[in-house]
Amino acid sequence: MGGIVAMQGETIAGYAMLDLDKQEVDAVFVDPARAGLGIGKRLLAALELLARGRGIVRLQLSASFNAVPFYRAAGFVAMRGQAYAHPSGISLASVAMEKALAWRSAIG
Repeated sequence: MGGIVAMQGETIAGYAMLDLDKQEVDAVFVDPARAGLGIGKRLLAALELLARGRGIVRLQLSASFNAVPFYRAAGFVAMRGQAYAHPSGISLASVAMEKALAWRSAIG
């Protein structure tokens, strides 16, 4: 598991988690009071950089319906609807999404 924390001064503004074994974005959370500032976008970009550094070429995730536009704007593609089994025991409707990570050439 890999993680990134976004700080604003002494306050946690958000965090993101990457399950390296599953090659899956596990969480991107931004404090609602700090929404719209680009924090989530930067957290997701940092996760992608972390994934590339570990040789991951494709990321997947399970997005809640309200998060689909955020991930779509970041280049993720919806694959199918699904039920996400939350650890609390409830089932949440979600969308399986994935993204092929672009590799930058060190040449030219």
